Amino acid sequence: MEIVQGIPQGSILDPILFLSFVNDVLQSITGSTLNIYAYDATLFESSNWADINNVSQTLNDDLKSLKEWSDQDRMFIDTQKTKFVIGNVCEI
Repeated sequence: MEIVQGIPQGSILDPILFLSFVNDVLQSITGSTLNIYAYDATLFESSNWADINNVSQTLNDDLKSLKEWSDQDRMFIDTQKTKFVIGNVCEI
């Protein structure tokens, strides 16, 4: 298969072009926090256990927004590498 567009992986332009594609993703996330480092992203929200339903709804809403953004900008989200984690932080 012949590749008709793109740039070679590892080129100097690669990070700059990637950042130009994902620059507007933060505007689509309204309820939680999105941290981006290189080619990885973490969407998170924190609260107490009594509010877990609201936190879940907020994250689901932002995940839907993230999916819409990725479809619009034609950015692939690898669901095989996507994880959902609920953690418990104890105060000492």
